[in-house]
Amino acid sequence: MALLPSPGRVLSGLQRLALASARRLLGITPEPPGELRKVPDDLPRDQLYAQPLLSTVSVKDPEPVEGGTRVAFRVVVKDANGRRCSDIAVEARITGPERSASAQVTTDMLGSALFRMTGPPGSYAFELLDVAAFALDWDRDASDLTATRVVT
Repeated sequence: MALLPSPGRVLSGLQRLALASARRLLGITPEPPGELRKVPDDLPRDQLYAQPLLSTVSVKDPEPVEGGTRVAFRVVVKDANGRRCSDIAVEARITGPERSASAQVTTDMLGSALFRMTGPPGSYAFELLDVAAFALDWDRDASDLTATRVVT
């Protein structure tokens, strides 16, 4: 008497075989489990926003925190039609009394990016370096590029 596999086991084996055959025919290689892979950013942003982009810089009120004061600068990115632009890279530098730091932030759903620095009282200078990382036209001349805040 021969042992036969159950119908469910046969069906499961046939499904795995069909999936492997389809992947082989389509040239799809299975990802190793637990491995992350980079996905290219393929959104056509040049068709989403009217160019050139414009940016404005504003300074928020300083907040006292443990060990000093937190100074925040907000950048708002809008397109040529005045619509706020989300998911746009913004690069800036903040120079404080003790140190200088550069950072790149992506705008949120409202088209704004927040840059913060904590330190002692003194002068904090903000400089906007780049918007959209050369992917879209940015009108640097018509945009706000700098802001300062003196904390006492």
